[in-house]
Amino acid sequence: MLAWVPVAGGTCLFGDRRKPVKVADLEWTAAPLTPFQLGLGPDHRPLVAVAHAQAARIAADLGGRLPLSKEWE
Repeated sequence: MLAWVPVAGGTCLFGDRRKPVKVADLEWTAAPLTPFQLGLGPDHRPLVAVAHAQAARIAADLGGRLPLSKEWE
């Protein structure tokens, strides 16, 4: 089971030009996702080397989505 934590939105100085962009409140997983949590074996290390499309599907299956660029920054 994943634990979600709220992250307050605000203003991000986005990109190389540091353009102010508003970012809405969002929720983030409290810990990295592991293969074990996905039923892919006993590995409890963070999931790595996942293609973007596969990561997006995993996130959607878990009721979330991947962060937008402005949210990541």
